[in-house]
Amino acid sequence: MLIKVDYEILNGDHEALRTYLNSYLEGNPSSVILDLDEVQVLTSVALGSLVAFANRLTVQGVSLETINVSPKLLEIIKLVSLDQSLGIR
Repeated sequence: MLIKVDYEILNGDHEALRTYLNSYLEGNPSSVILDLDEVQVLTSVALGSLVAFANRLTVQGVSLETINVSPKLLEIIKLVSLDQSLGIR
């Protein structure tokens, strides 16, 4: 299942982000691809929400891959050692 996340969704209200991401779990996907093509920066709250979502997927046995991560964003994610949690290869 592909989930496209844009800047407004990711950096808006964290409850709206959580609801948006969790809505995709209703179909019981076996894998999730998170597409960050339209995201260049994110807040710490947004990053926390993505990690919480990744953790929920792990508990449910759903694989996660995050794609189209900008170099700047990738640098930040790697700096805080969350690249593995978010399925970035």
